[in-house]
Amino acid sequence: MVSKGRSETTVRWEATVRWCLLAAVLTCVVSARGAIAGGRLATAQEYEIKAAYLFNLLLFVCPENAPSSNAGRMVIGVVGHDPFGDYFDTVEGQRVGSQDRELEIVRYGPYRDGLRMGTCDLLFIDASERSNLDKILAGLGRNPVLTVSDMDGFIESGGMIGLLLVRDRVRWEINRESLKHGGLRLSSQLLRNAVRILHDND
Repeated sequence: MVSKGRSETTVRWEATVRWCLLAAVLTCVVSARGAIAGGRLATAQEYEIKAAYLFNLLLFVCPENAPSSNAGRMVIGVVGHDPFGDYFDTVEGQRVGSQDRELEIVRYGPYRDGLRMGTCDLLFIDASERSNLDKILAGLGRNPVLTVSDMDGFIESGGMIGLLLVRDRVRWEINRESLKHGGLRLSSQLLRNAVRILHDND
């Protein structure tokens, strides 16, 4: 119930800001305790940071045309090995985004023929599925699914956003042609802070 004097738009905007701040705080906290001997991040801590980035990415991408078909839900899918441990279990069911959708996590396990993942809002493709990457991306077609991975050469192979470690910080690179193919648009902030962008003519 929205209280008097506060519009539904205002309430949703405030909820979005709170979620962005939460994700940012999580990232900073994990980064602060993530360094180990030799200046490297522990794998579990690295993927806590990357999970927080997935939330942020969802908040700064939108379909060019029709909105997501997941009425009331925001779906993150993971195909292949799930490197995030139980981190997603602590946030699943949260209400996120300006549309106040419930966060849902779908773990598909290893890729197999006939697996349908086109209803995700974001699909994380683990490096364990490198040999199936072409099939996975082809199977998504032009569905507005944001594809993300941290495998080497991901955006060159047609993925949309590649996560990588730069001096123990998680950064991202972008394939704009793949985003265009999927009918997705990223915020200028994400584009501006990318370490590399592949354009249509690259």
